[in-house]
Amino acid sequence: MTKSETGLEEQFNSVGVQTDPSPQHDDELWFANGNLVLIARDVEFRIWKAPLVRHSPVFRDMLSLPQDTSSAGTPSDGDSSTTTVTGGAAPAVVNLPDSPEDLRHFLRAFFPGKTLRPMGRLDPPYEELAAQIRLGHKYEVDAMVQRNLEYLKQYYVDDYFAWLNAPTPELPPRGFQEKYAIGVVNLARLTGADSILSTALLHCSVLSASLITEGFEREDGSREVLSLEDMGRCLCGKQEHIKGTIWSLHKVFSRGTHADCSRPETCSVVMQKLQDRVMSDDVDEILEEYDWWSSLKYFIGKVDDDRELCWPCYNSMVGQWHTDVAKKLFDRLPSQLGLRNENTQV
Repeated sequence: MTKSETGLEEQFNSVGVQTDPSPQHDDELWFANGNLVLIARDVEFRIWKAPLVRHSPVFRDMLSLPQDTSSAGTPSDGDSSTTTVTGGAAPAVVNLPDSPEDLRHFLRAFFPGKTLRPMGRLDPPYEELAAQIRLGHKYEVDAMVQRNLEYLKQYYVDDYFAWLNAPTPELPPRGFQEKYAIGVVNLARLTGADSILSTALLHCSVLSASLITEGFEREDGSREVLSLEDMGRCLCGKQEHIKGTIWSLHKVFSRGTHADCSRPETCSVVMQKLQDRVMSDDVDEILEEYDWWSSLKYFIGKVDDDRELCWPCYNSMVGQWHTDVAKKLFDRLPSQLGLRNENTQV
């Protein structure tokens, strides 16, 4: 083997992932008396085996095998001896194909870092949640996956009334950027969490077309993108949902004044204007300003800018929308997004 071939081989670990020949200790998760070193690209983490062995069947099997010292590598401090200076066994060393960012989030669930982290974090950052679901699924840490999915299921639901009672039904989870809905869809696909798909795809569908097709950059520099099928569901499903919303708005506005209306003539004129606005030819403007969560209030406020509608008429329309019409639209999401065939009529 030539010198160049030897150098090339040293840049790759046993699973063919390129690594830095001189990995650096992680600033947060490096414990001098740890008995396991995990190397991810150019970062190494020195921790303890026991928590991983207890919670991860994959790590349990991995660490029960005899270590191939020729491919596993050694820590950057050169500790390849069988014992440490304190007399304990030298740490096992394992190269992993994961990014350091993902692995750090994963390991934080097992070990405290330099600073204490809040116990039972109510609103985990997206990067932490996504990494723990990805690696928790990969390494079969089921409790970690389920804990994070349960958090997402508070926001991305498949039941209309649960959606109304969600902490922020019109917004992503606290601290999440809107673009993270793309990652939520992929996490649902990865884990088979079908119950969060409809509303996650709905959140994706209101993103810009460029964001839907290009995705966003993850913390580790890789890109989070939808599958081609889910891109199509977002782009086509949005149009189907908008058409259903417009028709539903027309039905609400054409039902006439309320029995307790205090000014029938005025309210009738406003309702006719609302119908005309919904069914106008200015479809491009309607689509451009489309927002499913506030569509009724948007249309009423846009047309009735002088607030001429009486309260009985206004409350009747809002009530019909939220208790009947919007529910039917919500129930049709799976079929509109191509998730299942459904013949619910709006």
